[in-house]
Amino acid sequence: MKERVRKTRRAWNEIGHAHFLIYSCHQRLSLLTRRRTRRWVIEAMERVRRKQDVALWVYVIMPEHVHILLHPC
Repeated sequence: MKERVRKTRRAWNEIGHAHFLIYSCHQRLSLLTRRRTRRWVIEAMERVRRKQDVALWVYVIMPEHVHILLHPC
């Protein structure tokens, strides 16, 4: 099996700025291909949005990962 190399990057956490998040499925498996599974992800993001009081500006659900752009309210 080919070894995966993680990219290194710098991150900033500026108060009041938007945040771009990416998260992947376990072992980058394509677990988000079904409509029902994507709906669960969207519902979970909505619960977090309300609980954490953030504005969910945009999201993209790919088969094995999710991109999110959010902003603190």
